[in-house]
Amino acid sequence: MNLKILYILSGSDFAGSTLSFLTIAENVKKRGDNPFVILPNHNIDLEIILRSRQIPYFIAPVHFFCYPQKFRGFWFLFDIRDIIVNEIRSFLAIKKIVSEIKPDIIHTNVGPVSIGHFISKYFKLPHIWHIREYGDLDFNLHPFPNKRFFHHCLSQDYPIAITKDIFNYNQLTNNKKASIVYNGVRSQDEICFNENKEHFFLCASRVSPEKGHKTVIKAFSVFSKDYDDYRLVILGEGSREYQEELLEFTRTLHCESKVEFKGFISNVSDYMKKATALIVASPAEGFGRMTAEAIFAGCIVLGKNSGGTKEILEEAGGFLFNSELELLESMKKVIQLKTCEYQNFIQNAQGIAKKLYSTENCIDMIYTVYRKALDNSHG
Repeated sequence: MNLKILYILSGSDFAGSTLSFLTIAENVKKRGDNPFVILPNHNIDLEIILRSRQIPYFIAPVHFFCYPQKFRGFWFLFDIRDIIVNEIRSFLAIKKIVSEIKPDIIHTNVGPVSIGHFISKYFKLPHIWHIREYGDLDFNLHPFPNKRFFHHCLSQDYPIAITKDIFNYNQLTNNKKASIVYNGVRSQDEICFNENKEHFFLCASRVSPEKGHKTVIKAFSVFSKDYDDYRLVILGEGSREYQEELLEFTRTLHCESKVEFKGFISNVSDYMKKATALIVASPAEGFGRMTAEAIFAGCIVLGKNSGGTKEILEEAGGFLFNSELELLESMKKVIQLKTCEYQNFIQNAQGIAKKLYSTENCIDMIYTVYRKALDNSHG
């Protein structure tokens, strides 16, 4: 029997969670099953991809079931009202979609979206709940009405945490239906190594304060005084205001001529193949998709000693840092590696990444969760 799986997304941009969903949906399709997806808004680029892969999609309101990120005093009462009203509107819209397609499984793509839980209970369907973030630590998102209720909902579903740390943080240790499944970032046969490294360090993420760009720029400004031929290349989109703030920061540190802001780039792996190293400075990275992708692309990673970045680099290998000074020392160490030393280092990391972070491993494990959920629902 071909499965019908309805995925609920929180956004239509090309964030890491969306890329992970596309990997899952594409492989579900390859296995002969039928993925459907709910998007909260239109994005022509994402819709073109879905149509090209023959994945049906619907537009329906999807909201974070969380408190506002900023407390607004008396107006906070209206914010509470909006949370509830938005969830009801979302429920009514998605109820019609579920009635139409009659899925076997509902799979919510991120933690802060709770509507999949409520819909699945109404239709008595198994609900897979992908927990890709800490919520409060990384995005300042606090579940409504409280974290205890969120954990209670998780206990009724099939949560998938993308790291051990997120698994433990969300108190899933005693939940027999919960699993840890690392994101699948590349196929096992996509591992490569380019020995002709260019003289630049790379940052590849959303350009926003929680990603730690100022830490990287500050360390690089000191590094570049001794190594004048190196550049810092920053990929990713962000608000115009914050990008201007970072540009001004580079001017203050007198390194503006050596820091390049490239904006959104679709071929990030091409940069990784050429870069001396990828720097990941986010203090609360959920999984660290770019970290795993860099290893597949043959690029050593210098990563913050926390969250998913720490977990990946402790498993596969890389340079962990706790401060700007430690990052500076790691930058110096990596450029001093001989080509053969660099290659041995990254190939050891790739051997581990191939087992843990490949799409094949990820899809196999997700299907194990699907089978468990279906068996229990039929039993």
